[in-house]
Amino acid sequence: MMKDTSLLAYKTSSETREAQKERVFAAICNIMSDGAKGATDREIARYLGEFDLNRVRPRRNELVREGRIVGRFKKVCQYTGKTVYLWHAPYISYIKEPFVSFGTPEI
Repeated sequence: MMKDTSLLAYKTSSETREAQKERVFAAICNIMSDGAKGATDREIARYLGEFDLNRVRPRRNELVREGRIVGRFKKVCQYTGKTVYLWHAPYISYIKEPFVSFGTPEI
């Protein structure tokens, strides 16, 4: 039997993951609003003030699975010198912070 504290921890972490995912999406959109074609994982992490890429990549992968972002372009990373993908949000209007997603517009 699962403890009530485990259920509470799962629910709390689930809500946190959703908020983190929206922060990653907003970071990509805001980086793109400055004229960039997209953002690398490291650029997203630096934008968010994160030092651990493992806090960015899982949320980025979720956004890819949902179809909200794509790895469209490649470039040489300015930090590692490796060729990496730029994560691009193709279906958004580029606005400055705070980025708020209101879902799909009604027709």
